[in-house]
Amino acid sequence: MGNLVGNGKLASEIAYYGNLKHGDATIYYESGFLKFETTFEYDVLTGDYTGYHDVEDAQVSESGKHVSGKRQGLWTDWTATGTKIKEANYHLGTLDGTSTTFHALDGSIDTISNFKNGQPDGKYVRYHFPGPLTPVDELVERGPRVREQEIGQHAKGHRVGNWELYYPTGNLQSESVYDDAGLKTGLWYYYNELNEVSTVEKYDANQLIDGIADCRSDRTACETFH
Repeated sequence: MGNLVGNGKLASEIAYYGNLKHGDATIYYESGFLKFETTFEYDVLTGDYTGYHDVEDAQVSESGKHVSGKRQGLWTDWTATGTKIKEANYHLGTLDGTSTTFHALDGSIDTISNFKNGQPDGKYVRYHFPGPLTPVDELVERGPRVREQEIGQHAKGHRVGNWELYYPTGNLQSESVYDDAGLKTGLWYYYNELNEVSTVEKYDANQLIDGIADCRSDRTACETFH
């Protein structure tokens, strides 16, 4: 069944079973350009879904699958110029598994995150631009262009354990620690671009206790800081 909008352009083409959407469905923007294509089963989204940008050449904006009306498996997003900017895995409508974001300029990887039941959980990596063109585990050779900017772990939606931040040169910029509740704890180290310790801070349950500046390369002295 086709429906028209006020400007006389086709708004949708949807198959029905009685009063329920059932079968293929195609929806259009007010401009008349294709908006999305999908399938319904007794009024519930199911199967393949493809969304489009509001442009003349029907450039895909997102694609994936629905199961019982919820996102399931891998979903992918693109810019209006065709650059992939996100890949995310879903289970029953919530993020679950690996999620990767990409730079819109060149399609290189920006971040790799892991999710469980909709919350960040597992390893997290952010790259300096430009990032790698494929996931790190698949890289045979890692050239100088592949530089991690930030590495850490999430658990149940918050940061835990050791996190590291790096300069574009690959030198360490800072080391930080979070407890199991995601609160800042212990000694935090900050480095200058010459790889010398410049500052140490001490935290307890997110509270800054004190700080030492200009530790330089004498890390032993900083570690005795209480």
